[in-house]
Amino acid sequence: MIRIIFFILILITTSGCLKDIKITTGGSSGGSGSTPTPAPNPSSNRPHTPFISKWQTLAPNETITLPLRAGFNYNFEVDWGDGSPVSEVTSDTDLDKTHSYSAAGVYTVTITGTAEAWYFAYSADMSKIIEVVDFGHLGWKNLEMAFAGCDQLTSFAGGDTTDVTNMSGMFMDNWSLSSPDLSSFKTSNVTDMSYMFGWAGITTLDVSSFDTSKVTNMEFMFGELTDITSLDVSNFNTAAVTNMSSMFEGMRQLASIDVSNFNTAAVTNMSNLFRSCEEFTALDLSNFNTAAVTDMSGMFYRLWRMPSLDLSNFNTAAVTNMSNMFYGTNSLTTLNLSSFNTAAVTDMSGMFDTNGAPTLNLSNFNTSSVTKMGRMFHSSQTTTLNLSSFNTSSVTDMQEMFKSMLYITTVNLSNFNTSAVTNMSYMFSGMNALSSLDLSSFNTSSVTDMSYMFYQALNLVSLDLSNFNTSSVTDMTRMFGTTMDLTSLNATNWNITSVSASANIWTGGNVGLVVTCNQGGSPGTGSLFGKTCN
Repeated sequence: MIRIIFFILILITTSGCLKDIKITTGGSSGGSGSTPTPAPNPSSNRPHTPFISKWQTLAPNETITLPLRAGFNYNFEVDWGDGSPVSEVTSDTDLDKTHSYSAAGVYTVTITGTAEAWYFAYSADMSKIIEVVDFGHLGWKNLEMAFAGCDQLTSFAGGDTTDVTNMSGMFMDNWSLSSPDLSSFKTSNVTDMSYMFGWAGITTLDVSSFDTSKVTNMEFMFGELTDITSLDVSNFNTAAVTNMSSMFEGMRQLASIDVSNFNTAAVTNMSNLFRSCEEFTALDLSNFNTAAVTDMSGMFYRLWRMPSLDLSNFNTAAVTNMSNMFYGTNSLTTLNLSSFNTAAVTDMSGMFDTNGAPTLNLSNFNTSSVTKMGRMFHSSQTTTLNLSSFNTSSVTDMQEMFKSMLYITTVNLSNFNTSAVTNMSYMFSGMNALSSLDLSSFNTSSVTDMSYMFYQALNLVSLDLSNFNTSSVTDMTRMFGTTMDLTSLNATNWNITSVSASANIWTGGNVGLVVTCNQGGSPGTGSLFGKTCN
């Protein structure tokens, strides 16, 4: 049989050698060949429509390869847009998926037939596709990372995605894509939208038609869309979603988001959910059901402009990680945590690491399971802190716990059980308003790192550390560095035989410091790192 294919050739002579070729009719008569028949689609009887895209080559004899994914069905024809014969592709390994262009230029590639998956996934030709004129209907089923890394893709339109279940990373790192037209998308069968638009250059995005009723994963869905100023997700059905980690992370120009319709009953991960949404000034989470959530780490990280947060409805009984939860909320003055159940929390590191000055009522906090408190109150500008309810028996890390709390004058740690703590580096560093500190209850037998522990605690006058068991300590670097007003230090019975790093332990001030110690075996004998024992 001799196959006859008619073409309409439109040749536009430009410096870029732009050629548009489309298949308009097709047929067969006689001979042994046959036109590929699209594979039947049991889930849809909709007629297939062509996938039309534009690609740019920069040098003669440059090739492009269609990004087909193993494990899916393919049976289609390709018009390469340069007047060459149509290619037939029947599998992801078919050599005819690659085409060489004799001249550099922009070419319109038209695919007709069946293709269940498209998978650039940062492959070699990702920068050659510059436009999707119409994504068409080829029986798409999987679009995971379909255009991931296509940094020269400037426009996208069309596409019947009715049968697609995975859109994870579909437009990830599409830096040049500003306003994709997704109005034809059908998403009722999609279960994964994680990273769908992550790091793209999108400035305008309409997802109002999205049916998200089956989606379980929305992790980083809009992550780092740094130029978007508005986003409407009010129609989202999130009843099936379990992962919202970093969903809106890094949307730095977004002034607000309405999530009042969100059903979060199934969500287990809310880590970094609103991280670095720096323009937010209000956030209504009164409808949030957090009963299943286990991870809230970084949830409100760097909400710089947020003045208040009411989380009184939060059920945190299942949460194990609250690290960096309020990190960088520098404008925060009101924070309602009265409902917080922290019995299961193991990590509170960096939880209130912020230049803000919220009044913190933590009397309801159960910290019996917490192992990490490093940087917990780092840089907090609060002036009072009541930790009398804290159970610290499981804590191993207290590094930088109170570092740079510039305005607090007293802190009562008499109830602290520090027997498991191994790291106290920078613990009280930079507490400039602190004039006295009672650490008589501290058990330091497990501590190995005391470097910079009191560094730049400028107003400390005296320290009685005679109860300190320092037998395990290996690092005391600048432990008392720049303690300008320190005049009295009791270090009686210190065992420093394991200390291997003690550089500049006294550097910067404390010229008149009197050290009480017995390094020579009896009171007032010997010296401690160069300071004569008194």
